[in-house]
Amino acid sequence: MISCAQDLKCTDFHDGQFLVLADSIYSESSKYLRKGTRQVEWNKPGDSIYANVKYIDDCNWILTYDNKLNELDEIEKFINESGGMHLEAIEIRGDTLFY
Repeated sequence: MISCAQDLKCTDFHDGQFLVLADSIYSESSKYLRKGTRQVEWNKPGDSIYANVKYIDDCNWILTYDNKLNELDEIEKFINESGGMHLEAIEIRGDTLFY
């Protein structure tokens, strides 16, 4: 069997533009632009959410909302005050990262 597919790693998802499709958890699709330790999320045109990314290792990171660029709601303030949101890559299948 010959394959041209590339095996992706967690680090391949550190920088780039990504799409999270609407499902039973997320009612709307979102686009993310991640570069280095910065992330911008768009749910709707003109609706930007800025965040800081701190990598614990290649497959684990902490996300905090940027209070200088966002007006934080109560949930976002709580997340920041609690040390951020811990995200862990569970699996990579094809070009999709599951966390």
